[in-house]
Amino acid sequence: MSRADLQVNFRMPASLKDELEALAKLNRRSLTAEIVARLERSVGDTDEMGISDRDRLNPEHSFYIPSAEPIPVTRGVSKEKLLASLDQDSPVTKKDLNEAVMDAMLKALDAWQDGSASPKGPKPRKRLPKE
Repeated sequence: MSRADLQVNFRMPASLKDELEALAKLNRRSLTAEIVARLERSVGDTDEMGISDRDRLNPEHSFYIPSAEPIPVTRGVSKEKLLASLDQDSPVTKKDLNEAVMDAMLKALDAWQDGSASPKGPKPRKRLPKE
């Protein structure tokens, strides 16, 4: 680590610090280098869909959604729109299709969850005490 790197102060449980110190010694690194290596790995690792946090922060990635922009509401998945969104000049790979399908499913689920937040219908009746 160079002195030009950003310095950050934070709290952690003593037991976690002890574990990290032991792991740093095992990996022949300083405690700071061990923490930075583990944080970099956690940001770069992919989840079960093959997407990392780094991908979610990348504006060129299909799963990037800027926080200031409202999420468009989708009520269903259109096969025609889904296929039209893929690049027609190159052959469609399984990964491209899976990514497009997953994106459409996530948008539909988000819209469905947002739409069902407030219950509709009559309010429940008050229960009468038993005699």
